[in-house]
Amino acid sequence: AAALSTQVEMEEWDKSIEEAKQIAADNMGVEFIDVDVEAFKEKVLPLHQQMLDSNPKIRDLYEHIRQANENAKGGQTNADAS
Repeated sequence: AAALSTQVEMEEWDKSIEEAKQIAADNMGVEFIDVDVEAFKEKVLPLHQQMLDSNPKIRDLYEHIRQANENAKGGQTNADAS
């Protein structure tokens, strides 16, 4: 029941987001720009490394967050990608 409830909730959430975007675009003149998230991630990797190099104390936290993000996606981590 909980899994089905979550599935329905997520579907309804997606519908409400699409409706809100449609209203914003049609009634408010909002222009939505889709971005390539993976390209952005690649571009900011040097900044990540700079921050890690200048603040070694944050590496454990950074790795913990990176691992949590990978787990949330269901992916495997790659230690070389940090």
